[in-house]
Amino acid sequence: MQIGREAMPQRLALIVDGAMQLRQTLQRWLDAGPDIADPSIASRAVRLWQGSPDPQTGAGYATREQRERMQALCDASDLAGLAAFWAQGGKVDWTRLHDTPLRPVAGAPVYPFARDRHWAVDFSAMQTAPATTLPRLHPLISHNASTLEQVCFDAALEGNHYYARDHRIQGQAVFPGAGFIEMACVAATIAGQKRVRRLKDIYWVQPLSLTDPQQDLKIGLRNATSASVADSSVEFVLTTVDDDHETVVHCEGRAFFGDRVDGHRASQPPSRASLTEWRQRCGERHDGDRYYRTFQRLGFDYGPTFRVIEEVAIGDGCALATLSLHPSLAKDFEQYVLHPCLIDGALQTVVALLAADEGGVPHLPFAI
Repeated sequence: MQIGREAMPQRLALIVDGAMQLRQTLQRWLDAGPDIADPSIASRAVRLWQGSPDPQTGAGYATREQRERMQALCDASDLAGLAAFWAQGGKVDWTRLHDTPLRPVAGAPVYPFARDRHWAVDFSAMQTAPATTLPRLHPLISHNASTLEQVCFDAALEGNHYYARDHRIQGQAVFPGAGFIEMACVAATIAGQKRVRRLKDIYWVQPLSLTDPQQDLKIGLRNATSASVADSSVEFVLTTVDDDHETVVHCEGRAFFGDRVDGHRASQPPSRASLTEWRQRCGERHDGDRYYRTFQRLGFDYGPTFRVIEEVAIGDGCALATLSLHPSLAKDFEQYVLHPCLIDGALQTVVALLAADEGGVPHLPFAI
């Protein structure tokens, strides 16, 4: 029950030895009400803790001190300490407590609500309202600009937003390549009227420098040219127009709506149980600050919202990273499918792995 599901704002932690004790403890909690979770009562009556995260900080972000405290409690197998820590909103990596891989309990609820996202656009308002007041489809996409000739979406990127302010290469604000992936995924979902399940053949052709206060970008979609995937995928391309009125391609790829890619069923992602294997392979651990100092020396100047790596473990040709979204971005997080900061953090992990193997040589992603 410790993994595979969302930790909700109201929390109840119990330490029990079996199903009967679980039933009895829950019943005592129901009968006694919230007072039973008071530490002075819990210590002598039942091993039970109740609480909720601090509303100011939430449960999505953990400081280094909190992570160190959690690790110490896990190493000491201090169940009571972990229960109290988690009930107050702490993030706990429960896999650290167990020598064998964990699997979610079959049939137990994972989360309470479906995560389908829907965008509603008032077309009557679009006809009368000034352009500056039109509702945005998405934090990165301003509106649907499709015509009878083509399906496309427009993005007005602003130089004072997190993706420009905190993502700089050699001192220049550069739009993160991970943002192109999010745009393509959202645009294809809206146009296709079904959820994108997989992205493939992603190529970053040319970086996009954000030199102006506002940069206009176009996301174009068209049906796949291959007959085997024409019904299940679309091709996407993200472009701008330069000073010579020439079209510049920045990113392209394919988005799939079903479970099949090129006529074959896509492979399933690895289970969480494999994390134990990865941890065993990746024995060399470093905190994220070390890598961001290295990145800065290589010309990658990441601001707070793009410093998402908490820890990197490196092994023989592999790396395992813990990523955490900055608290300032939590409010809009549900509007994203593949948040650029977290996807960029995954790409940063690859850069960290390559830099470890090649003595600090800088890399930029080109294709996935």
